[in-house]
Amino acid sequence: MTENVDTSIHLTKLNISDGPLVYRMLQRIPRLENGFYNGAYGLSYDAFKKWLIRQDEISRGINLEKDMVPQTLYWLIVDHIPVGCGKLRHELTEILRETGGNISYSIEPQRRGNGYGTLLLSGLLDEAKKTGQQEAIVTAYNYNYKSIHVAKRNGGINYRITNIKHYFRFQL
Repeated sequence: MTENVDTSIHLTKLNISDGPLVYRMLQRIPRLENGFYNGAYGLSYDAFKKWLIRQDEISRGINLEKDMVPQTLYWLIVDHIPVGCGKLRHELTEILRETGGNISYSIEPQRRGNGYGTLLLSGLLDEAKKTGQQEAIVTAYNYNYKSIHVAKRNGGINYRITNIKHYFRFQL
């Protein structure tokens, strides 16, 4: 007999009041893995709180460094627990179009294989559409078969493959 389990899954935008649950999740996601950079990895809790404030500024386009664009961070929440992190760039430069696209994401290593990457990308695509973007670009390293699969499951059109990456376009 299979039990009917009611699971709550949603995407939430970074908030400067985010606390220990988000902090612990970000400490479990590697600093750099498959092209996803986790700037909170290894920070003390006090430094994490300052990092949240800076990320909020970046999302609003405040004090951007050269070649930066506004970018908003989101958490994938499953039953009130953050399990993944996603980044949505509000626009792209030519360099970003080549190196990373509009969207990047990561799921905690111990939570992978449960479909959360597919849900996180789907939610980020919905958020991109809300900003008025017409399309989104997602890249995945050739060896990252799981991310390639996630992009395809979300309707990504593989429009280019290089020796290093697959490039996917999503019409929003």
